[in-house]
Amino acid sequence: MAFEQLEIIIIIAIMVMILAAIIIGVLSWMNDSGSDMSLKNYKYQKKSFMTQNEIAVLRSLYKMSSQHNYLIFTKVRMLDLIEPSKGMSGSDRKAAEHQIGWECADFVLCDSSTFQPALILRLADNADDRTHSSRDRAWRQKIDAFMADAYASADLPVLYIRNTRDLEEEIRFLLRLPVKAPESQRTLSESPPSQDAPS
Repeated sequence: MAFEQLEIIIIIAIMVMILAAIIIGVLSWMNDSGSDMSLKNYKYQKKSFMTQNEIAVLRSLYKMSSQHNYLIFTKVRMLDLIEPSKGMSGSDRKAAEHQIGWECADFVLCDSSTFQPALILRLADNADDRTHSSRDRAWRQKIDAFMADAYASADLPVLYIRNTRDLEEEIRFLLRLPVKAPESQRTLSESPPSQDAPS
């Protein structure tokens, strides 16, 4: 009986030692991680904020948005535009945020009076870039489809931009803006005043 009690005491002592070693190891790792997070004086340099294609699209958007009281924002985090619906559990909410936390919208068209997002614009050339492998392009297309579904669930339309030629017409259609009349259909009041012929 005494031998069995001694075995139990030895087993408990070993378990306590193992637990203490684990705790010490975890604390040591946390301290090391904290020291690695210290700020270091690395050197940095400026980089191009936007590509030439993004600049061309932004110029077209500025021209159109100013006519319809919209504002343009670029490179906006998806988490700043939409959030998981109410009623989710804490774990589901964290998982939903994690799925969209790394994604950004190329451009966001917002109402100038409320600043509420009205339209998400994405450049389609990233998914179609031929310098990427077919596997990368397929994955990008899968991500784009997932993001479009996420935006749709939040009642935010998405427009994929392939060129700027029909961009204004596509935006007008999605936002139900008045259709711009062709030059030949302008009223007399909209036409520039004619100059009198010299006598």
